[in-house]
Amino acid sequence: MKLTKMAVACSLAMTLVACGGGGSSSSSPNNGGTTVAATRTLEGVAAKGLIKNGVVKVYVYGADGVKSATPLVESRTSSVDGSYSVSLGSNVGLFTVEVSADAATTMADEFLGDIAMPAGMTLRSLVQLDSAASTTIKGYVTPFSEMLVSAAAKATGGLTTANVSLAQAGVVKLLGFDPLTTKPFNANSDAASNSTDASEKLQSVLLAAISKIANDTSNDLGCSGSVSEKIKCVVDATTGTVVLTGGNLSISLKAQVAVRAASESVAANTTINRTKLISLDGVNGFSQASVTTGSADDNPVAAAKSFFASIRSNFLALLNAEKTGSLNLQVTTLQADFEAATAPVDKDLANWVLLMDSGIAHFKYAKENPTLVFSTNGYDAGVGKCFLYSDADTTNPVTTGAQAINVGCRLNRKGIVGDATKAYTKGITLTPVGSSLTSYTYKARARVDNVSVNPPVVLATIGDIVTGTVSYTESAGVLTSIVIAGDMPARNTSTGVKITDHETWNVNATRALEADNVTTKVAFTGDITAYKAGTGVGALTLKAGSFVRAVMDGQTVSAQGLKEVNLVLAATGISSSVTGTLVMKDFSLDGSGLAYSPTDVKFSGNFTNASAEFFNGTLTAKATNYATYQSSVADSSSNFLKGSASFVGIVKIASRPDVSVSLASSVSAYNADSLTGQFDDGTNLILISSTKAQPGVLRLSSAKGLSMVLSDGVNVTDVFKNSSKIATYTRNSGVINYNDGSLETVK
Repeated sequence: MKLTKMAVACSLAMTLVACGGGGSSSSSPNNGGTTVAATRTLEGVAAKGLIKNGVVKVYVYGADGVKSATPLVESRTSSVDGSYSVSLGSNVGLFTVEVSADAATTMADEFLGDIAMPAGMTLRSLVQLDSAASTTIKGYVTPFSEMLVSAAAKATGGLTTANVSLAQAGVVKLLGFDPLTTKPFNANSDAASNSTDASEKLQSVLLAAISKIANDTSNDLGCSGSVSEKIKCVVDATTGTVVLTGGNLSISLKAQVAVRAASESVAANTTINRTKLISLDGVNGFSQASVTTGSADDNPVAAAKSFFASIRSNFLALLNAEKTGSLNLQVTTLQADFEAATAPVDKDLANWVLLMDSGIAHFKYAKENPTLVFSTNGYDAGVGKCFLYSDADTTNPVTTGAQAINVGCRLNRKGIVGDATKAYTKGITLTPVGSSLTSYTYKARARVDNVSVNPPVVLATIGDIVTGTVSYTESAGVLTSIVIAGDMPARNTSTGVKITDHETWNVNATRALEADNVTTKVAFTGDITAYKAGTGVGALTLKAGSFVRAVMDGQTVSAQGLKEVNLVLAATGISSSVTGTLVMKDFSLDGSGLAYSPTDVKFSGNFTNASAEFFNGTLTAKATNYATYQSSVADSSSNFLKGSASFVGIVKIASRPDVSVSLASSVSAYNADSLTGQFDDGTNLILISSTKAQPGVLRLSSAKGLSMVLSDGVNVTDVFKNSSKIATYTRNSGVINYNDGSLETVK
């Protein structure tokens, strides 16, 4: 199995357990022995944006957190790409890298190009080296590495190893990436466009957000002057307000809100943002102003063992390739129950009510205009079509309003998958009660039609033929409310196979024209229960706040008139339930003009099994090019759906710690899906980043500085704690070999 084909939810588990390797890296297990002193090169990039001709100074810190009086080494960043390289000799310990400006120093601003870097602006980063450190180590310098250094330096005791560990845990959780190990680049550069690392993409968007605030005509951070001066001010307002104390790391709420808002704006700006990270839904970058840091852990092997223990004991026990983990089983059960309980909750719920509304309005109009001539081709109600009939069997279309005794409506047909000659739909016949134009009985069914002939003919009924009543009120000749009581037709799959036999509805809907005098809001409340083989298989309650917004053509819905669906629901299945709000909006035709669907969907709420709640959070999905995407044509490099999805919440499983999960995926290029996310079990915050681009790569890291990169075709990979290699992981066997001679398995 390829890394690139993992589902979002199981990328971590399936990679560590199931995915085989096709070879070996040059690394081999280190079972201890004498470490020979090595000369090390420190190299990196300084950016806000890229800092060119910056002054680089590296200082040594003692165990007491005291900085050396003079720099160990000095250099300058490149005048082209902001990179630098210096030799640290064989020194080990804690070092800071400081990048400052003189008259020759510039910054590559994402909005303006090269501008002067203020003389008073200094950004810092740090590296921690021991005898196991690599001979070439990275030291990236950005406002976010400065935030980490500033937090540790201002904490009680100063820049000690313990404070650095706490600051690193907090900053990684706040940002969603580790600024010490994430290479910076400008969001509008070729490097941004070509990167496959989700952390690099996110950092570049956040760096551009700082420039956006500085380039805006006004801001809430009190920053003024030139753009260069305002950039320094914005950086000071974020890094300068960071506080590390009492197990928490926090920044100014005003700064957090400003940077998050600017980041979301940058993500949507395709001129400034070429990273292909098109949405920050589900991404932690400055989504909160305060985070917990946990406890300091300065023992590299102990930190690594804790990292793998979280993977083994919590994540893999919940989710695994064999789909026998607790979460696998819960999700399987929930999916079945949710599909049954929310059987009517899709576009058809709104379409069905709007179709009945349209049919009644059409019939009423005909009876009020008895001499008016009506087409036997029917009335296009947008979501379907309605026909007036002069007989109970609905076989004789009328030519004048006086002849109409009922109205028959059907939803737009949908093709049966695998058979171009067939399509499925739902139809309803509404007959007035006596001479009333406000009360109706109905008969309805789901059916399969033969669409290879004209007109199409009914081939089969799906589920039961059902009956019920519909009544409504009106004001000034406009429908204002509708009550539905009775059974409704079966639901079916895309191949025409029934999911339910029928559903029992007790639904109230009210209708009102909105202030724009164009859009009508239809509000829902009521209960819907699905049945199969005489047994209830799911119940749905629509609570106050549920509504549909649509553009009407007189009394009926205009073609493609559906604009928004908002359902506040409680759904109960056989052994689980769902409570929350489902929102579908920004409806659009696809590029072929055949499919009309929402392009922005969001669910917020909780899922509960038979014993207790096991998920509470938010799921989102957005499509950005649906208007040009042809859903009826196979995906290709010229026809694929761009968009994003996210999952943020708390997963709860009996006998396991609660796991906080945030996952975000995006598709902006063909076969180039990317995923970033975090899992936090209270002991370790684990970050994941993967890409579908070949070869597949999955990056795992933790807020404590642990990191490893798993690549397709590579069986053995190194495990690092910051700059030091502390273990090797073999994917085929699942064995981890530590530098202290110990070993264990992740399985």
